[in-house]
Amino acid sequence: MDDPEAELLLAIQDRIQEKVPEIKYTDQNLGQYQNEKFRESMLFPCLLIDFPSTSFSALQGNNQLGDASIVVTLFVDIWNNTNSLTPIEIKKAGLNYLAINQKIFQALQGWSPDFCTPFVRVQKKSHNDNEIGLNVKETAFSSSYEDYSCENETRVKLNLSAE
Repeated sequence: MDDPEAELLLAIQDRIQEKVPEIKYTDQNLGQYQNEKFRESMLFPCLLIDFPSTSFSALQGNNQLGDASIVVTLFVDIWNNTNSLTPIEIKKAGLNYLAINQKIFQALQGWSPDFCTPFVRVQKKSHNDNEIGLNVKETAFSSSYEDYSCENETRVKLNLSAE
């Protein structure tokens, strides 16, 4: 691969498949959950991965250090009552998506593919897309990588940044 984001996407997919088997579908977040036609092909619980921003600074020559934001978004389409009048077993089933979200965090926090620094969680958000029947949990991580793709006759070569 010639692109750091593509490498990260594939690495995250592998990590989630290994550590969070409850996730039935992972993909790049292209907004497919907002389109009924594309949403129908998704399996839930689902994790979509995005790279909303990367800040760059100069290294030697034309090389750069990228400080990346990685957002993983859990989508759940199962709704169970969790109100105080509901039996505890039903409430636990209704809260299971929180356990899945915690497993995603545990799988990625401190983990690093061999070409970037360990992931660090920087933000967590929750919102419901009730109009399309989805519960949504976003978790943002930060990581850094070195991009040597501008060296003469060199493809993207990503190295672990130790500092």
